Amino acid sequence: MAARGQNQGKGKHKLAYAPKPKILPPPKWEDLAKDSICHECGEIGHWKRNCPQFLAELLKKKKNAASGAGGSEQPLPPPPVALEGQQVAPKIIATHNAWIKGSKEIVRLMLMTMKPEIQRNLENLHANDMLKELKTLFAQQAEQELLQTMRDFHSCKKEEG
Repeated sequence: MAARGQNQGKGKHKLAYAPKPKILPPPKWEDLAKDSICHECGEIGHWKRNCPQFLAELLKKKKNAASGAGGSEQPLPPPPVALEGQQVAPKIIATHNAWIKGSKEIVRLMLMTMKPEIQRNLENLHANDMLKELKTLFAQQAEQELLQTMRDFHSCKKEEG
């Protein structure tokens, strides 16, 4: 028999399970973007939202959208007029004529898709004026439909209740 106290405390310092390893938090960077890779151009040092290439494309798209991308959102420019003793460059005249031709093509395409009664009211307008008139017509129609829906709703509620 073993002496008293010889087996006492046996396994006291042993753990029944392995402890979880301590995971240190990731180091904090002062400038995270400095070490990041851009998903647009692949360069290191900026994110896509700050990428010069991405911002240039975005600005280009905004300018194209603002210009109407076909001329239908802007009124037709006046024909180029030369100052006394000068001539208008042929390139400018050709550009103006192409703009007008494109605008007339847009008008024809727009008119082809309309009902005859709407066509008669809009056939003498340029594309820009036609769009403005159509927006006004559709806004009035939407307002009338909303008003009728509200009237129908209230009459239905009166019948129920």
